[in-house]
Amino acid sequence: MLLCLAMTVVAVPPADAVDGLAIRSTTSFVVDPVDESIRVDATYSVTNVTPDRRTSRGITQYYYSGLSVPVPAEAVDVGAVRSDGRTLNVSFDEEDADQFSRFAAVSFGRNVFYRKTTTFTVSYRLPSGAARSDDSGVRVNPAYAVFGAYGVGDPNAVTVRVEVPADFDVTVEGGSAELVEQDGVKVYEVADIENPEDFFLFVVARNDDALSRRVVDIGDDRKVEILHWPGDTEWADFVENELETGFVELQELIGQPFEDQNLEIIESVDPSLQGYAGWYIPEDELIEVSEDLDRSLILHELSHAWFNGDLFQERWITEGLAEEYSSRALEASGERLDWPAAPWGSEKDRQQLNRWNPFVVPEDERFEVERYGYNTSWYVIRQLTDEIGVEAMSEVIDSVMDGVTAYPGDGEAEPATGIDNNWRRFLDLLQEQEESEEAEDLFRKFVVTDSQKTVLDRRAEVRLRYQEVQTEGAEWAPPVGLRELMTIWRFVDIDDSFDAISETLAARDQLAEQSNPLELTVPASLEASYEGAEEVEDLVDLTAELQGYELAAGTIATAEAEMAADRGVIERIGLIDTDYNPLLQSARSSFEAGSPQSAIGDAENLIAGFAAAQERGTERTLYAGAALLAFGMLVLAAVIWRRRRRTPEDESAPNSTLVEDKIGATATEVPAMEPASSWVAPELSASFGTTPREPGGAPPSSGS
Repeated sequence: MLLCLAMTVVAVPPADAVDGLAIRSTTSFVVDPVDESIRVDATYSVTNVTPDRRTSRGITQYYYSGLSVPVPAEAVDVGAVRSDGRTLNVSFDEEDADQFSRFAAVSFGRNVFYRKTTTFTVSYRLPSGAARSDDSGVRVNPAYAVFGAYGVGDPNAVTVRVEVPADFDVTVEGGSAELVEQDGVKVYEVADIENPEDFFLFVVARNDDALSRRVVDIGDDRKVEILHWPGDTEWADFVENELETGFVELQELIGQPFEDQNLEIIESVDPSLQGYAGWYIPEDELIEVSEDLDRSLILHELSHAWFNGDLFQERWITEGLAEEYSSRALEASGERLDWPAAPWGSEKDRQQLNRWNPFVVPEDERFEVERYGYNTSWYVIRQLTDEIGVEAMSEVIDSVMDGVTAYPGDGEAEPATGIDNNWRRFLDLLQEQEESEEAEDLFRKFVVTDSQKTVLDRRAEVRLRYQEVQTEGAEWAPPVGLRELMTIWRFVDIDDSFDAISETLAARDQLAEQSNPLELTVPASLEASYEGAEEVEDLVDLTAELQGYELAAGTIATAEAEMAADRGVIERIGLIDTDYNPLLQSARSSFEAGSPQSAIGDAENLIAGFAAAQERGTERTLYAGAALLAFGMLVLAAVIWRRRRRTPEDESAPNSTLVEDKIGATATEVPAMEPASSWVAPELSASFGTTPREPGGAPPSSGS
């Protein structure tokens, strides 16, 4: 603010006259929501401190007849009254006016000489500017007031007061104003301001109960409440239309339901206090945006209902996603797709996005830091989205919201445990789930710090080994313990896991070499044990188990070879009445049922049986030869004995009896002989019983 003095002096340049007055002031800003204006009273006490000067021509006296004071450009009803009640003349110097202020020249109504003081009050009103107007920075209505307050005078001699109705909530930025409530009014006062030229209070007062309200149904039993300044229906119509058009496109692109239950969108300039056009407060389900009718701004803040600290910790990710999806939603509704600028500055001067924080730099650098952070965040997200596609980026968001790991096993991805949703998880999902080839380079260039680049180097080595495990494992997904280490980026002791996995997969492959030719089905429990292994010890135990199965398969292979081998006569005799197929099938069944020891036992029994076949065949052959020899000797003995017991009658006519038998003589019944093994030598005459009869005669009675 500039202070100009109007003086009537003799031989004193105007520039020197500034130091000739002592100015003390108290300026009060009173909010009048009914009149929709700010009433300002600035009381000045002006003392002439320019002493008289004696010269060769006499005494020169210096006096002041008036003072020019700055007033805001939008001020109306400007007037001045001296402390004795006299109205003072006020005129304006339009040549020195600008868009912010003009100068009111107040005539004292008398000359003020050395050590004399005059006191007067300049009063005016600051009417509310129309919404979205550029001619005034003042906004006042029954629900809202925003304006600036300042004072003019000497250091430590200026007081600024702000008075607001008690039903307003007030935010004061720019100075440590003390609050005093009196007679239903909130009074904020800053006294004895040290540097009035640098002092400025930004005041925002709000009474949300006086806002106009409108409820918009957005589907799925979700409603959004629009709260706007009384009379500004144009802004409310604009927001409602955006909820019914752009918001639909935004939700479809993101692919996740809108979860806020009681979202409110408030017309406000509160974010302007911090240099923003709008913001989203997730814990309050509240969006505050400026009065501007800006589609991208509304959609950007609406997207923060999804993209906020609950999604990712890093601000650059959520801001980049918000800008990307709001621009894509505008494109889907027919507007031209907007693009971020390429990040500027040398690589040395760039602020890595993981360190983006405007509050750790001097205040005069914050705007530039924020401008770079917002643009570069969007740039990185745009590059990634262009590479993998909008749908794939939405799948990444789905995985984060669903809380699943970037390193899934077989089937559905498990919950990601032990890690926060941060830039590491974002990078994992981009690379592992969506196979981005550009993500790591973008992160190294714009996102991570030098120390984090070292971690990325180690991660790159580990990822190569992990990919080898995936390839070697084939249908066997990496163990859950390894996947958890990858998820939490615990790379210190991960090599032990890789070594144990290599040994386990080698044992599995060796088992396959034994079992596949036999068409043996390896139990599914082995794969499940591998994929469910949490510790290195689990893998060591599994390796031993696989080796046990390998031994069982080898034993079964030997058994099948025995079954298929050619056999000699003696061995075939040893295998008579012996069937080893059930034993072989039992061994195979035990193997496939997960009992390798039982399989080994059955197979070894089969092998032992075939090994004993030669011996059994030899024994059986010897037994059979001895039996035949005994039989032959018995037959020979019977023949000899028969010949020794023949009677003379039998010997006299043996041939006639034989001939008679041949020509039809009827003999009595001849009993059959018993087998040789149970044969006993009988009386020969009794066995045959062939007593001849006379022709035509009656048969004799049989004897015993």
